[in-house]
Amino acid sequence: MDGLIAAELIYRRGLPPEATYLFKHALVRDAAYESLLKERRRTIHTRILSALETDADIAPEVLAVHADAANQTDRAIDLWEAASTAAIARPAFDEAISHLGRAISLITPQLDNSDTPPYERTLALQVSLSMTFLSRKGHAADETLASFEKALGFANKVGETPMRYSILYGLWVSAGTRGQHADALRSAESLVEITANSPNTPPMVVANRVAGASHWFLGNYAQSDRFLDVAFANYDQVAHAGLASQFGQDIGVAAHVFKALNLLTQGQTTLAKAHMDEAENVAGSTGHIQTVCYLLMMRALFSLISGDDSDVERCLNEAAPKAHEHNLELWSAFIPIIGETMAARNGDETSIERYRKAYEQFASTKFTTNLTHLHIDLAQSALLLGHSSYAAELAKLVQDMIDKTGEEVALSSLHRLQAALARFGDDPETAEKYLGYSLSVARRQSGKLWELRAAIDLAGLWRDQGKTAEAISLLQPVYGSIADGDCPEDCKIANELLTALTAK
Repeated sequence: MDGLIAAELIYRRGLPPEATYLFKHALVRDAAYESLLKERRRTIHTRILSALETDADIAPEVLAVHADAANQTDRAIDLWEAASTAAIARPAFDEAISHLGRAISLITPQLDNSDTPPYERTLALQVSLSMTFLSRKGHAADETLASFEKALGFANKVGETPMRYSILYGLWVSAGTRGQHADALRSAESLVEITANSPNTPPMVVANRVAGASHWFLGNYAQSDRFLDVAFANYDQVAHAGLASQFGQDIGVAAHVFKALNLLTQGQTTLAKAHMDEAENVAGSTGHIQTVCYLLMMRALFSLISGDDSDVERCLNEAAPKAHEHNLELWSAFIPIIGETMAARNGDETSIERYRKAYEQFASTKFTTNLTHLHIDLAQSALLLGHSSYAAELAKLVQDMIDKTGEEVALSSLHRLQAALARFGDDPETAEKYLGYSLSVARRQSGKLWELRAAIDLAGLWRDQGKTAEAISLLQPVYGSIADGDCPEDCKIANELLTALTAK
């Protein structure tokens, strides 16, 4: 040792026997390590592992490295999994993905070379990796989808396993967020069917929640209510807490979010806000970063639709540092799109080009769900700012998205945008046609919020054409069907318009 120190190949810090030794350079260390026979290396790593395991503060990934090098494969797998659990808890998703990847690479050879292949153990690791990809890369990312598909293959080898529910949920959310709503609905219906005889269980809650969500995206609000009501009838906030790692985010938070969205589109905004407030309370209590960011972004969308601009800004301001700190790709890409939508609402003409660029960057996430609402909102602002060509481009984009995905939750709003474009082009006949479409869609869907907004627009058009009686006849019953306190901003506009009409 003294000779190595004298040759300056290693450095000593402190005095023996408490001294520590450092290689001068990593290349020297690697050369020394490679000079050892493999059996000697394993023996040394075994001794190091035994010594380190006496210290409860040693990080599991440190132990895993030595167990791995000592050829203690099963022990290494356990330690890499423990290291991933610790990383997720921090959270440090990239580390967790790396640790789980190493554990899976160690266990995979056993699937072909063992009399009793460890499919269930491999499945647990793959499900954990899939959920980590969901948080880090996003619901619709290629890595997320591929990981869940691989997990399903392992589940089919295992047979009956509660982990199948997490996998089917993952496949549902990957399909749905890519805009494949018909496929997502079929997955949701399969989940509902296989959990039908498991009342008051998390899988049954999740199954009915995702079915409700699928129907909301498709504009089937009554059907959405039916499934969401079953989810809440079987949900226990205390008993079902702590399951975010199995289903991407807390199951109660997600249920409250979609109940809020469904009530919002039906014009029951007071009750909708109560559900969204409860979702935020529960999310805050979990300490689960994916749940918190999911809640903030979904609440931002909810508030954007309902017209609560200050709440949108609050959600963005709270979500942005969290998404940045933990490098959450989906939410980091989503925040600028909503932010520029709000800037355009506030009359910032430069936001239009920034929105275009943000949307181009967002495309890499493969996430398409709910973009229709944002495109329509931005297009309405662009039209007011005189950018009619871009507004028309966005209207065409939304129409194509709805035709391709069936995401009709925004169809009534699209027709209102098309009517606004027609009015901008001095074509009141076409505008009236599209507003008729908007009303028809809203009524078919029982979307009271959409119906009220379409009625306001059409009554305004008729007012400008001198059709006062027709405007009053249309708007008054729709306005009267909204409960006191609901849809406050829209009802204020409707009331002012009716007052002006009846004064004539």
